[in-house]
Amino acid sequence: MGAVRLVRDRVEQGDLPAVCMRCGEAATGTSGKTFSKRQGWTFILIFLGGLPYLLAGLVFRDRFRVQAPLCDAHRNHFHWQRAILWGGLTGLIGLAVGCFTLIGNVSDEVQKQCFIGLAIAGGVWVVVYLGNMFTSITAASVSSEETLLVGVSDEFAKAYETRFAADREVARRWGRQAEMR
Repeated sequence: MGAVRLVRDRVEQGDLPAVCMRCGEAATGTSGKTFSKRQGWTFILIFLGGLPYLLAGLVFRDRFRVQAPLCDAHRNHFHWQRAILWGGLTGLIGLAVGCFTLIGNVSDEVQKQCFIGLAIAGGVWVVVYLGNMFTSITAASVSSEETLLVGVSDEFAKAYETRFAADREVARRWGRQAEMR
């Protein structure tokens, strides 16, 4: 899998190649995705406690919206990411509520088995979520002007770079002429 640095101006103009970001085949449509990362300074809030750190991480984020070109086979790529995250969390919360509801109503052995099952389900969910996260399209960095996406197809990365190579050459020449003046 490849990596590509997307520039906000080009993305907002819808100027992405019609190549599936996931597999490199011809794209048949787009899927909207907002990539985000917590702002770098928020790590200092960990010293104030977990809650301020988590809240700041939710509020102070750099965001980058992309209409990602995808083929029919991968048109739900980003929906699966959200389904694994939120579906798994919802299921674990439901299991936890069920386990706590059983306290005092069943034997200690049944309670123990329930919490062991919850721990196993939580472990499985973490493995599935991390596996999905490391094999899908994600943002390695996000700023106000650009984002670095990893996990994109090599074909998409090449098509994007090829499309804008001429722009970079013009900018490089203009920059060199400005230095000569």
